[in-house]
Amino acid sequence: MTRPGRQIGGILILALVAAGTLQTGARAQTPIKLGVSSVAVDNFPTVTVYLTVADPEGRAIPDLPLGGITIREDGSARPDPSVTKTEVGSRQIFAILTGRGLRIRDSQGRSRFDLVRQALLDWWAVPEVAGYGADDLTLITSEGPLAVHAPVSTLRSALSTHQPAFVETASGYDLIMDALDYVSEAPPREGMLGSLVLITPPIEGLAGGLLENVVSRAQQTATAVFPVLIGPPESVESPATDQLRRLADSTGGAFHVFDPAQGLSSVATQLIDRRTVYALTYTSQVNSSGTHRIEIQVEPQGAPLVTLETSYQVEVFPPEVSFVQPPARVIREGEDPSVSLEELPPTEQLLTVLVDFPDAHPRPITHSTLFVDDQPVAERGTAPFERFTLDLTGFIESGSHLLRVEVQDSLGLQASSDPIQLEIEIRPPPRGLSALRPALGSIAAGLAVLVAGVVLALSLMSAGRRQAASRPAGRRGIGLPTTIRRATLQAPPAGGAVEAMLVPIDARGQEGSPLPLTGVDVFLGRDASLVGIVLDDPSVEGMHARMIRLAGGGYLLRDQGSVSGTWINFDPVPDDGAQLVHDDLIHLGRVGLRFRLASPPAPREIRIHLLSGNESSQEAEA
Repeated sequence: MTRPGRQIGGILILALVAAGTLQTGARAQTPIKLGVSSVAVDNFPTVTVYLTVADPEGRAIPDLPLGGITIREDGSARPDPSVTKTEVGSRQIFAILTGRGLRIRDSQGRSRFDLVRQALLDWWAVPEVAGYGADDLTLITSEGPLAVHAPVSTLRSALSTHQPAFVETASGYDLIMDALDYVSEAPPREGMLGSLVLITPPIEGLAGGLLENVVSRAQQTATAVFPVLIGPPESVESPATDQLRRLADSTGGAFHVFDPAQGLSSVATQLIDRRTVYALTYTSQVNSSGTHRIEIQVEPQGAPLVTLETSYQVEVFPPEVSFVQPPARVIREGEDPSVSLEELPPTEQLLTVLVDFPDAHPRPITHSTLFVDDQPVAERGTAPFERFTLDLTGFIESGSHLLRVEVQDSLGLQASSDPIQLEIEIRPPPRGLSALRPALGSIAAGLAVLVAGVVLALSLMSAGRRQAASRPAGRRGIGLPTTIRRATLQAPPAGGAVEAMLVPIDARGQEGSPLPLTGVDVFLGRDASLVGIVLDDPSVEGMHARMIRLAGGGYLLRDQGSVSGTWINFDPVPDDGAQLVHDDLIHLGRVGLRFRLASPPAPREIRIHLLSGNESSQEAEA
């Protein structure tokens, strides 16, 4: 598309109302022209300023040096802003003042409205316009709107069939204000610029306060006005035309005179250039609500520095922090008399907090601290900031404690949770004779088994001597070999009370003879001189593991620093040991053992009770 008839002035300053406007004389001397279409704070503290940059004739500058842009916020420099050239489309309002001035016909019988209509249809048929789907288009006349926020095809169809009434009293002021209403709402895409193409004969009565109202309204909506004058040559120098020039200059648009031979190509070029803006993105350090000032400085190569000021409003509040399902009570207890109060389980408690942002602007947390009774006990300078592990080893007396968490976000705003109360109860393990009392029954049962074994052995020996004495002389008796085994490896004695046992498991899952567990403390390993249960396998240490009978009747399994380790159900045994459950699978190196209780707990059952017909009807009535 060619660019004939381009007027000096182009795109002037488009700033938000809060930023004010720059002086017209200063803009005329500026080698480039800046404008701000919008400031986006939806992702605060990330702020994006949509900036337009044009040459003195209104042409967009395609390759502005990115290193030549700096941003200051409330007087403080924001380092390394991200600058991206992006095409966002434009909002275009076409307003045609269909008064009697457009009814005049030329020598060929064509009215001025017919010429304008053909120029617009030619404009909208250009592939660069017709094939672009990001623009927001609206067409209105003095009779009312023809197409609102519609694609270019809808505008072409509506204008092709429209027959204006050419009302003599058509008001140019009312038409402009009605057109600006269509850009008062938020644009479909952030950063879109508004452009009003006003096609009109000279407008009388637009001077003074009415013109100021139009300019103020256009600046509020960041809309540039492009008046296109339709009239005889002498109308170009009329006072009414001067008002149109002032309107274009004050809003950042450009004044044009309609030439049927040239059409509207010059205006079309300027509106196409307004589709592209520069997105300046930076991280804000604002930590208070209100209006904040942005100063943008652009220093093109070989040209003076240009400064533009704008502003934005944002609400910023401190974050809110709260505990997530905190425990109300922690009980530290154990049954192993050798465990100190500091080592009573549990030795730590996981605490989680939730950080929320009531201003709907989530931002990173940079620091968090856990307090117990107003004393800091844990700090986090790296993520995750919402999780703490409370060390419980220092709590060796029962008592109540207050917990709270303080956080600080990337803006330096701090918040503290409401304190919660945590009860910590200490239950020391039994010590001295009280620790042995639960095991006395097992000891007595063991003694009974031992006495029964001695009596049985003496009876067998006596019977053997009697049989030897009754044999004929000269015939030697064939006796059974005596095998000496440790008491803990013997099969469960008949009539004795055995609480638990270990059943050997081979590689194929076959079970061997059970090994009864007796006594309070039993060691397992390969060295028969050190342990009570001997496991003859190279993967087993001399003293590999230890089993402790707890005061409540359970058994605690601990590893004794072995190389191959001790495992329960394929999980390594913790350093402080693990309490065994009926049918647990134990591995000491490659040796497998099954722990079983002599009186295992009853398995859980699922019972289904079918309701009779009467019961079902009674429940339905209830």
